[in-house]
Amino acid sequence: MKNILPLFKERKFIIIILSSLLFIQIILFIYFNVFSFQSIKSRAIEKKLLSRFDKNNVIALEISDIKNSLVIKRDNGNWYIIKEKKILTLADAEKVNLYLDILDNLNQGIIRDSGEESETIKKYGFLKNNIKKIIIKSLNRTDYTIYIGASDKIKGTSYIRLNSEKVIRELKSDIAIESDTEPVKWAHQ
Repeated sequence: MKNILPLFKERKFIIIILSSLLFIQIILFIYFNVFSFQSIKSRAIEKKLLSRFDKNNVIALEISDIKNSLVIKRDNGNWYIIKEKKILTLADAEKVNLYLDILDNLNQGIIRDSGEESETIKKYGFLKNNIKKIIIKSLNRTDYTIYIGASDKIKGTSYIRLNSEKVIRELKSDIAIESDTEPVKWAHQ
C-alpha cells in the first residue's frame, strides 16, 4: 500500500500539469485566433459591400453591357422585363429573387488594385467591350451601381467596382455569370 501512494500522487501531479498546459494552449489559441491580423483582415473582407441594401426595397434592376441592356422592374408585386421602354413580359420572380440574394450577400472582398493603370484595367476585364453595369434602384433612393469586369469560373470569383470607386475588388460571387442582359434568360417560363 505504501508503494502505491507515491505513484498515485505522482500521477495526480502529472495530470494537473498536463491539464494546466492544455488550458494555457486553449487560451493562447483563442487569443491568437480572435486577435490575429489575418482574422481581422478576414472580417473586413466579409463585411457587406452594399451596406444599406434591402432587397425588399428594390424597385428596379438595370443590367447592361456593350451590346444589350434591359430593365427588370417591380410593379404591384410582380417583376417585368422592360426593353426600350416597353414591357416585354413577366420576369421569373424566383430568378430575380435569387439575383437579389446574390446582391445582398456580396461582401467587400479583396482589393486587388487601385484601378488607375490601363494594364490592370485590362487584366481585370474593365475595358469598354467587357464591362457589365448593374444599377440597383430602391424605394429609399439608395441606388447602387456595380461595374463587373472579368470572372474566374474555376475559382468562382468576380472582379467589380462599386459606384464611382476606382478600386478593383475580387469577390467570391457568381454575379458576373448571373448578370445576363438577354431578356429570354429572365423571362417567366
